[in-house]
This record gives sequence, structure tokens and C-alpha cells, in this order.
Amino acid sequence: ITGGGRGLGYAMAKKFISEGAEVLIAGRNEDTLALKAAELECAYLKLDVQNVDEIAPFLKKADEMLGGIDVLVNNAGISLHEGNIRNVSQQQFDTQINTNLRGSYFMAQQFIELFETTKRENGNILFVSSERGFYVDDLPYGITKAAMNSLVQGLANRVINCGIRVNAVAPGVTTSDMTGYK
Repeated sequence: ITGGGRGLGYAMAKKFISEGAEVLIAGRNEDTLALKAAELECAYLKLDVQNVDEIAPFLKKADEMLGGIDVLVNNAGISLHEGNIRNVSQQQFDTQINTNLRGSYFMAQQFIELFETTKRENGNILFVSSERGFYVDDLPYGITKAAMNSLVQGLANRVINCGIRVNAVAPGVTTSDMTGYK
């Protein structure tokens, strides 16, 4: 579960573990991951999804640690709450595109490659989108989630015959430290 050290990712990890799944959480902050992994009694690996070069080695290591991966949860995401297009810098735009869309895209690509080269069956990729992806938007966050929704539909069509299901959940504003609601 990318972004598994806090927010929705942490809540999903907790629920999956309670249902008997073996879970590995990933994120950028190793201190947070170590603390949350200890609480959850699960594995963790540091990963910044913005750095695409880290993804293949990360998946290989996670696959080894778990004795095989059959589910990928693309949860890592960020919203910088700029208000409107006039307030968006190139850096803010790039950070959100690279985290929310580019990182998830290449995580899925590498998961599919791992899945197919090891000839596995019954894989799952779950993307965490947002209700914002169903509305027109001028902010990078909404744009990335709309693109993600398109990706989910296209990818689901492409890999279902390979034994991989692709789905998304699209929650609304969620209580977390990122949204400022607790």
C-alpha cells in the first residue's frame, strides 16, 4: 500500500490486516513507516513514488519480503489546496502530477510486468482516486484524479484477460492530517 503510513493508506492497511492479509506499507517518511508498521505488525519499505527509478527495485524487494505480491494499492497522493489556477506554481503542478498520476501509472506498469513475468493469476490493482476526478477542475489534484479515472478504465480493459483486475475507489474529503480535518 503506497502512502500506507498515514491517512487512508494506514486505515486500509489496518483493515486488510484485520481480514487476514499480509501487508507491506510504503511511503517517503521512514520514521513514520517504522512506527506505523510496528503498530500494525506489518512490513514496510521506504519509497517515493515520484522517483520512478525506485519502483522496479521496490516491487522486487516487496515481492521477496511478502513471498509474492498479488495486490497493489496505489494510494499515495497529495493535494496542495491552491484555491484556483492563479495560485498554482510549476513546482506544485509537477509535484502533484508526479505523485498522484505518474507514480501510480508506473507502479501499475511494473506490477503488471512482475505479475506477467512470474506467470501469476488473480492479481489486483486498486487505485485511490477522488470524487474530484468526476468534476471539471482547474487544479492539479482534480486533473490528476480525472486522468486516473481514465487510466483505471483503460487499464482494466487491457489487463483483465491477463488475470489482473483493476479498480478504483473515489472517496470525498477524508479526515486526515493532509486535509487538516481530524
